[in-house]
Amino acid sequence: MTAAPPRRGWAWLLLALMLTAGNVQGELRLIDGWIAEPPPGSRILAGYLTLENRGIGSRSLVRVSSPQFSRVEMHRTVIVDGIARMEALVRIEIPAGGRLVMQPGADHLMLIDPATRLESGQEVELHLEFDDGSARSLVLQVQPRVQRGAPGHQHHH
Repeated sequence: MTAAPPRRGWAWLLLALMLTAGNVQGELRLIDGWIAEPPPGSRILAGYLTLENRGIGSRSLVRVSSPQFSRVEMHRTVIVDGIARMEALVRIEIPAGGRLVMQPGADHLMLIDPATRLESGQEVELHLEFDDGSARSLVLQVQPRVQRGAPGHQHHH
């Protein structure tokens, strides 16, 4: 007759797996984020955020979605022959111990076709998916561009 494996061993294993999964979520931290208030009639909004990777391995952001928009795309602003253009991105790496900084004139989110008109002070829910299969949900506030120092509105001293 063989002995049944101790049930306590399974409980400890399950607890260890749950704690490890929690640490994976804790490796990425939202430092800052906001959605630029759109001009009247605009169907496209820009989103900016800073994520910090506290883990020992790099991670890549591979998809962003929102229940408030038809779709969300990741873009990078590049200057070609003196003209700013946007390039769609399929992934953005967040190096181990580093940060992903999305800001005006650089990497950013394009939030396309909102379900309702969004104004300053309202919130946008985002769902971020990463290359390791993990996901994070977060909420960013809509803010006026001038308040956040968008290009063309910066103060120089």
